[in-house]
Amino acid sequence: MLSIINAGAVPVLADIDEKNHSISAQSVIPKITPATKAVMPVHIYGNMQNITEIESLCRERKLFLIEDACQAFGAKIEKRRAGTIGVAGAFSFYPTKNIGCYGDGGMIAVNDQQLYEKMKALRDYGQTKKYHHDYPGINSRLDEMQAAFLRVKLKYLEKNNKIRIETARCYNEKIRSFIKPVFNDNGSHVYHLYVLMSDKREAVMQSLKSRGISSLIHYPLPGHQQKAVNFNCRLPQAEQFSKECFSIPMHPYLKEDDIKKTIDALNGI
Repeated sequence: MLSIINAGAVPVLADIDEKNHSISAQSVIPKITPATKAVMPVHIYGNMQNITEIESLCRERKLFLIEDACQAFGAKIEKRRAGTIGVAGAFSFYPTKNIGCYGDGGMIAVNDQQLYEKMKALRDYGQTKKYHHDYPGINSRLDEMQAAFLRVKLKYLEKNNKIRIETARCYNEKIRSFIKPVFNDNGSHVYHLYVLMSDKREAVMQSLKSRGISSLIHYPLPGHQQKAVNFNCRLPQAEQFSKECFSIPMHPYLKEDDIKKTIDALNGI
């Protein structure tokens, strides 16, 4: 939302899909007005399953599609990668992402040369050439050291994403008594996070902690209820999800014993 606000636009929020917790195209439709310029779906937790429906809606309504693919680097639908389907796609290289550097970093992918030139200027104080500022830009350049780390780690992205998918498969098949994410192995979900739901979340997380297993809440407060924005709207699916969701260990370096320990702990609650 902050990127929209900082651009001088007004964000209008849509609810999530009850089953896969990505943005719901059906929730977007009634929010579209003559003032609407773009739709920006978030590929939350690495899941881009709903993007085809959103893309069709944007094409039909003549709206720009901008993807927040920060958690979905490497995800794909029918050979099309997350962040490359819309006019622009944003990626994060925060260290915990599926591909991360050793500090803060990010990337924007665009499909338009003019937009590319403007974005390149905006990241460098708005300069189109040295000391010539055409736009009120910012300092958002990825330094060479972080870029070098990322070039090496990029070689292992596909392998690591496949490991995440197989870990998610194992969780989905063996965890009982919790609402689990919709599983697919077609690459449209790369499981940046593996998120369960329980109406007894606090008790479950405390039980996991007592067994030495970490769990976190992603995220405890939906965007429209954040104090910084405090939108006057109801998004019942997002609100309910935020009350019950919790994440369990998910990364490509988990050992089989670690996965089994988490599964056994959850099934023993």
